Amino acid sequence: MVKRILLVSLILLVIIPGLVAQEKIVVVFGDGGYPPFYSAGNSEDAKLSGLFIDFLKEFEKKHPEYQFTFASLPRMRMDGWMDTGRAQIFSLNNPMFNSPERKDNFLYSSPIWKTGDYLIMKKGKTVKFSGLDDLLNIKLGIIHGNSYNYPGYPLDDLIKEGKIKPEATKDLRRLLRMLKLGRVEAIIGNRHGFPQSCKDEGFNPSDFVFSENGLFEFELMMQINKERTDIVEKMNAFIAEIKKNGVLARLEAKYLK
Repeated sequence: MVKRILLVSLILLVIIPGLVAQEKIVVVFGDGGYPPFYSAGNSEDAKLSGLFIDFLKEFEKKHPEYQFTFASLPRMRMDGWMDTGRAQIFSLNNPMFNSPERKDNFLYSSPIWKTGDYLIMKKGKTVKFSGLDDLLNIKLGIIHGNSYNYPGYPLDDLIKEGKIKPEATKDLRRLLRMLKLGRVEAIIGNRHGFPQSCKDEGFNPSDFVFSENGLFEFELMMQINKERTDIVEKMNAFIAEIKKNGVLARLEAKYLK
């Protein structure tokens, strides 16, 4: 009788997806959000939305043995949770954004998206930008306290040296107003994140255009605990599959308009 019960239980686990034993995987996100990839949050049990969240839901469908939970944290706490193993995945990152002594402590998935920071200008009022020399002659707007050093474009250093004299303000809303009024000729923003951030501040993204050349481009991938080779292998296979079968393109169509 006991053997029969055990056999039935095993059969149910196999044929009923809801009964598959699930491992909770904690994914940490920046609390400020990264639209359109994920929304802002401020809790250890965050309810998030966005392109990357939908991506993870698709992965769960493919691999019901994993159940993702989300925590929105300041960057230092994100690093702390990863270092101690409290979290298994650091949302979207790139090894170049980790310090040399930390980046080799983790594994990284295959790249999912490529993004970058560009000059943003008012439509119909564009300026020439093809290299560093052009930046020296552009009336640039920046957010006070943000870092603007890029490989090949050390803007923070040039500002300190007085070679670039930007107009600085404290937030994006004021920066966009300055751009619309012509007080500055260009600002800097992320190609993927700017449209949603622009809407959030009450402006129409179609009033602005990106420079043809970017300041800096980089790939987005997941940073994963070094011992979790199982997640890395399954995630890489999944990324390759949805890029090929059109699922990723379908997800992107919802957010990248």
